[in-house]
Amino acid sequence: RLRSSRIVRKRHQSKGTIWKIVHGMPFQVLMSVIIMVNALCIGLASDAELTASIQKEKPNKTWARIDVFFCAAFFVELLLRAISERSLFFYGEDWMWNLFDFVLVGISVADTVLNNVAVGMANLSVARIFRFVRFVRLIRLARAVRNFHSLRLFILSIFASGTSLLWCAFIVMVILYFFAVCFLNGITE
Repeated sequence: RLRSSRIVRKRHQSKGTIWKIVHGMPFQVLMSVIIMVNALCIGLASDAELTASIQKEKPNKTWARIDVFFCAAFFVELLLRAISERSLFFYGEDWMWNLFDFVLVGISVADTVLNNVAVGMANLSVARIFRFVRFVRLIRLARAVRNFHSLRLFILSIFASGTSLLWCAFIVMVILYFFAVCFLNGITE
């Protein structure tokens, strides 16, 4: 009986240790930096793919390896958080972020498999859709900045003003259309 209580205690201590690591500030900062570097690499990889496409060359395989690295890093982070939080992963306070991360990591894994492992399938429309969806990972930047209160407030206010921005853009387009028609009628007369 003493041995079983030691095992149970070790299990609780190890899960407590994982929880402390995953929810600690150094780990959060590390993951925020990885997310920002990933966003930078997505832009650079897109530029490299466009340049290779214009020059009718094959894209550099280095970008695919970098993408696999980020996919593995995000998978390990998600796995560590799921292990440390257990059922709170889907029912806790951050369940929406966790679900969002789960979907993004799933899409990243599918994208990595379709574009790197299954090379013959790379021309399928499904693979192209996954390549397009990888830009959704840039939304993870919002999670990276949630530790910085003033920056987070600024980004949330930009998101909250999105509908107002769309209506303003619509009004500007109507005004431009009105003046374009007026000028066009003035030129034709």
